[in-house]
Amino acid sequence: MGFRSGSLSIFLGQPASRRVERKAPRTDEFVVADHIALLVPDRKSVNEIAQIMKEARFEPLFAPEEHPEFVPGYYSVSYCDPDNNVIEFYVIEKR
Repeated sequence: MGFRSGSLSIFLGQPASRRVERKAPRTDEFVVADHIALLVPDRKSVNEIAQIMKEARFEPLFAPEEHPEFVPGYYSVSYCDPDNNVIEFYVIEKR
């Protein structure tokens, strides 16, 4: 299921297999989402974010790379925050 409005896109789905193992939430936690994908203007932006994060000593969960299995032109980098949420920065380039 997906929703798109301007630059905001939200997609929910059941993966075929888990790519990331996460700890279950504790009883005092309220989990809203475990993956947030933020659309950026271009591939250069994805790479700049990756460089800034590297300089701040954050290791990517998934390095900057193409994911044609999602859609042609899909390029992203992902990180895992302290609560095990995946934060992804992506672009879909027209080819």
